[in-house]
Amino acid sequence: MKTTFLALLACLLACESHAADPPGSSVVYRGPRLAPASLDSPDLRAAAERELKLAQALVTQETYEELGFKSATNQLSLGQPIALYVLRVADLEAGLRGALTNITLSKEVLFPVEVEQQARAALILQKNSNGWETVSFGMGTFMQRIAELRQTNSLANGWPLSAYSVVQVPALELSFLACEDVDRLQFVPLQSLAELKIQIGQMHAASDLLPKLLPLARQILGKIQSIGSTPPP
Repeated sequence: MKTTFLALLACLLACESHAADPPGSSVVYRGPRLAPASLDSPDLRAAAERELKLAQALVTQETYEELGFKSATNQLSLGQPIALYVLRVADLEAGLRGALTNITLSKEVLFPVEVEQQARAALILQKNSNGWETVSFGMGTFMQRIAELRQTNSLANGWPLSAYSVVQVPALELSFLACEDVDRLQFVPLQSLAELKIQIGQMHAASDLLPKLLPLARQILGKIQSIGSTPPP
């Protein structure tokens, strides 16, 4: 009798497991995804090349170090573009409710600016009514950190460099490398945040990390709104 009961229980558990997962899959990822990005447009590449030539004039003996370069070189080239995404407080709240389907694609695109195939600075373009235009050039430390962590993570996990994007959380002034495949979306912090024990380079599952960001993001947003609503003295 005991043997019959255990066999029946095992059968029920197996049937429940089979019903929960689709054929050929052991894990079904139901968290947010990165909205599709199209970075292979000839217009985008041509605009980036044009803007890089204009930005070249900014690299001088007085500015090269601040911009992220080792010298006032004119041997600059563009790496492959990196998609930028934005997570706002409303998105984090939607994620907590399970209502965040896609993380919003920014209107900006980041190009690594390379010297001898090494990323030294960033060129960020934004699309407007006039086409693509530069909104930022430099940020050497930030760009070099992206390049270093992307390379390290790629070697460790087997993902191609082209699979990585950058997700920004403006309320926390945080940015993350992001990479997704069929069953997961992973974030790698580009800055540390002591309040949440977030360390640079430490990989997190997006579904675990995003709920942890929300309380602090709400707190900071509340302070900003409070300051904005305070009448002048």
